[in-house]
Parts: sequence; structure tokens; C-alpha cells
Amino acid sequence: MTNTEPDINKIDDIIKKYLSSSGLDYNKELDMYSYTIDPFLDIEDIEHIVRSDTPQKTLTSIINSHVSFEYDTKIDSIIFALEHKYPNLSDNELFLECLNKYIYGNVKKSYLQQEINFNIMVDCGNKASGFKSDRYSPWYKVMPDDSSLLWLAKQQGYRKTELNAILKFGTNEYPDEHCLTSIFSEYMSSPQRSTLTFFVRLTIEQYLMIRAEIDNEAQANNNINAKRRMGRSFIMLDKSVQCGLTNPVSGETGNIGIILKKDIRFPIRYIYIISYNAIQPHPFSNDGSIIWKKVFKGITYRKTMGTNPEK
Repeated sequence: MTNTEPDINKIDDIIKKYLSSSGLDYNKELDMYSYTIDPFLDIEDIEHIVRSDTPQKTLTSIINSHVSFEYDTKIDSIIFALEHKYPNLSDNELFLECLNKYIYGNVKKSYLQQEINFNIMVDCGNKASGFKSDRYSPWYKVMPDDSSLLWLAKQQGYRKTELNAILKFGTNEYPDEHCLTSIFSEYMSSPQRSTLTFFVRLTIEQYLMIRAEIDNEAQANNNINAKRRMGRSFIMLDKSVQCGLTNPVSGETGNIGIILKKDIRFPIRYIYIISYNAIQPHPFSNDGSIIWKKVFKGITYRKTMGTNPEK
């Protein structure tokens, strides 16, 4: 066949004949051919998402960009395959309109299962003191009421008097309470300013779920006094989660060696910040174990809004 512009009446036939042998999946019901788009979110994409005030919209925009790029690439490849017979197809508007009627991209959502590392920092009232409530001093014999480590000890089933007893008399007071003594050891290793931090490996889908709850409760939780925040959702983390004290500004850490005896359940309203760890400079804790783990167990809800963090 000599090189010539395709007859307008035969454009559909030309396109269908090519697509039928192109390896694309044919949808008989739609009379269309599909190709698979499997977007991968790189570091730049993820940073845009986690820094956005509207992460779900940002993700949708990024995925749409991936889809547009893949679509343009597919169109170009089809034109390249046919242009040796039909030159100047890229300038033939009718050809492009017909081609667009017969192909579409099937977008896989595996990108939602991409895993990334986050540091979830707690503000259980200690932000008001400039995150100094967990600062160790040999002169302190009583844990401040707004200490994040005290909150953790209570969450794990201990009383303030038990933690204060260790402050006064040392870990020999409770030699078999590994969780309590590890909290005390973390306290002794604390930076000057610090707060309890959980190191969690989340999928994109899980992160968006948590961010949605944070945003939904933003107005109810907009109070520096933790006891006056009114949110009702809770994060559940497995007890194997790595946690310890970190400086919210400098990133300086304590031992990151707290040993929990039961799963963590803490209010969304206690989240100070959930930060993406892109570079991951310290992937191991002091005991050699991997810091970021897949420990997210879901979100639970209380029936009514209220301030009691344990109900």
C-alpha cells in the first residue's frame, strides 16, 4: 500500500484492525480496548500529599497526571506504529477523535498500598509547657501531670504513684515490670524538649484514613488544653510498636526503647503531628530492631464527643 492519507470512511476500520492485534484487552460490552496503568508514587509525590491541606485531592491530581502521561504515551505509540502506512496521523484530528473512542486506561489502585514511614508525635497537654514535661532531672521526684510518658504509663495500666516511686527509689521498686522500667529508662534519656513518638509504617490508604479523622476533628480539637478537646476517634496500634521520646523540632531522640505490655489506644486529638520520614537516616533503634513497623490496627470511635481520653 502506498503512503496516503486514510480515507475518512475507513478510519474506524483501520483503528479497530490495529487494536485487535495490539495485545490490548477488548471489552465487548463497551467495544473498547483497555491498557493497564499502575501508578507509582515517588518521594516527590508523597511529599506533596503529606504536606497538602487536602491530601486526598492532591493524590487525585497526582494520579490524574500519571494517567494523562500514560494515555499520551499510548496514543503516541499507536500513531508511531501506523504512520509508516498513513503519514501525518498526529495532525489528523478526525483520526485522533476516533482513536480516543476506542481506548481507555484501566487504573490499578495498588498505589494505595505503598508503604511509607511516619513519626506520630503526641501532644497530651505537654505542648503548653514547650514539650519540657518529659525532661529528666535527678531533682524531679514527681512526674508532671502533662507528661506524655505519664500518659503512656496510665494507658498501659499503671498509676502515677508507681512511676513516681521509681523516680524516687529506682527501678528495683518494680523489677518485673519491664514496661514501667523501660518508660523510666526512656525518661532518663530524654532530650531537653521532647514528646512521646510512635514510629509507624503506614500504607497511603491508612495515612489518608488518619488524616481524614484529624481534619474532621480539627475544629473540635483546636485547644492547647488537651482536656478541652472534644474529638471522639482513636488510633489503635499493636504493642510491638517502637516508641520513645523525640524532639519535635530537632529530631533528637531518647533511647526509643519502651517495651509495651498491651496495644496502644490513643485519641486522634492527642496527635501533635504525623510527619513523613523520607530520608530515614536512623532505620534501627538502639537494640538493633527496625524502628518503623506495620502496627496500625485501625480507628475506633466513641459514641459521643467528650474529653475523657480513655473512653
